Amino acid sequence: MTSVASFTLVMAIWPPRPTQLRVEFPQTNISRAASSQAATGNAKDTATATWSHRVMAQDNLEGFRQRLMQAQHPKASANVGWVRWRSEVAEFYATAEQSRGDTTARGDMTDQDAGSPVQFASHSKQASPKRAAWADFWAAEKQRTNEWLEGYEQANRERIELFAQSIRVEPLPISWPPHAWYWATGIGLAVAISGWLWADAFPARQLKPASLGFDSGDNIERSESTSDWAEMAFRTEWVAVRQPTGVWARRLAGSGVIAVATVVVAARVMGAF
Repeated sequence: MTSVASFTLVMAIWPPRPTQLRVEFPQTNISRAASSQAATGNAKDTATATWSHRVMAQDNLEGFRQRLMQAQHPKASANVGWVRWRSEVAEFYATAEQSRGDTTARGDMTDQDAGSPVQFASHSKQASPKRAAWADFWAAEKQRTNEWLEGYEQANRERIELFAQSIRVEPLPISWPPHAWYWATGIGLAVAISGWLWADAFPARQLKPASLGFDSGDNIERSESTSDWAEMAFRTEWVAVRQPTGVWARRLAGSGVIAVATVVVAARVMGAF
């Protein structure tokens, strides 16, 4: 009992490791086909293959989470760049056609407008219905490309949001460094050996019950000079046995170690230190 209390006392006094967290997150393996689907706006088609985990301290959790979220943003794609360029071109020509239509309707076209490349590209000398058709074309192209880009961004946001919800964080049980286990085990064994040697050097006195006339195996040879002795039986509670000082010191030391270990463990559990 004292040996176990000594082991527990050392482990309670020894400061444990900082709180460690186990972070589990899906490890996505994106193939070439999935990459092309993500580039075309179908970002939900990425397949989750396995779950990965990482053990880290409390102060590194937020930085690791941010790195995970940044890694989920899709890489630059030629298809996305092409659609963005078409959207910018469509917006430029749609705005130019609308302004040229307003200028033509007022009849105040300047020489600068007449020599602009927009006039050449949009065939300004043609009839107004043709110019209106070009304006409708560029406006439709602008709307179509913007809708594609908006859907692509929305799919990426939903995928990243689902990934963030799938991250699981759980604290690991309290652990101690290996040196704490070595010291606690060594001290526990030392206390056990010391107690055994101490008990062998100062054994506790015990009162053996009387046999009441029955031979218990302890035959006492009586000589003629002791023949006048008479055997008497007493109740056990009537007899007080005085133990040696070493026995009381051993009991006091063992009780003190157990009491201190109990107090320290209780304080550790309640978070006093």
